[in-house]
Amino acid sequence: MKVCMFHLMPYRDLPADFERRYNSAYIDPMWFDVADSDKVGQYYNATLDEMLYAAKVGLHGLCTNQHHQNVYGFMANPSIMGAVLARQTNGQNVAIIQLGSTLPSTTPPTRIAEEYAMLDCISGGRLVAGFPTGLPADATISNAVIPVEQRERPVHVRARSNDHAAHAERRAARIDHRSDHGHGPRDGVLRLFRRGHGHADDQI
Repeated sequence: MKVCMFHLMPYRDLPADFERRYNSAYIDPMWFDVADSDKVGQYYNATLDEMLYAAKVGLHGLCTNQHHQNVYGFMANPSIMGAVLARQTNGQNVAIIQLGSTLPSTTPPTRIAEEYAMLDCISGGRLVAGFPTGLPADATISNAVIPVEQRERPVHVRARSNDHAAHAERRAARIDHRSDHGHGPRDGVLRLFRRGHGHADDQI
């Protein structure tokens, strides 16, 4: 069994008349109506501190996810939080788990793959990558994604990812061939290649 730390990061300092003004904490409130920028910054830093403490006391993974412009959760880019956690936990055997960045609300969605590759490198191969479709409110209300496209976008990304993976395999084979003939550090190249193809879960 693995025990991980997950923090939805809600906004808790709501006005006294919140229940009278709004029917819901997720859909109804206008974010700038209820959120104070100074307190938002405090929440971000407090969340990072809690995550880092979880790593220090021995939890197996640190989980971040994505929600937009609401008091239910406002970690709009988990990759930014993940980058801080990856750097600050170098040398610790704790997974950086992206639950993660939502594909439909990202244009182009392949940017998430680039961010995850960066996290994998920063963490030394400790990334666990998640690709959720996300909630309709995040995609359509916050990011103007057409509802019928919400589940189509991940399919397109998977298809393109398969093409990129095949290209990477061919490129690695060429690098491997050159390395065997004394033109490069064979083991280092192959370690880097393997790290980029999702073996981070071997770390936990």
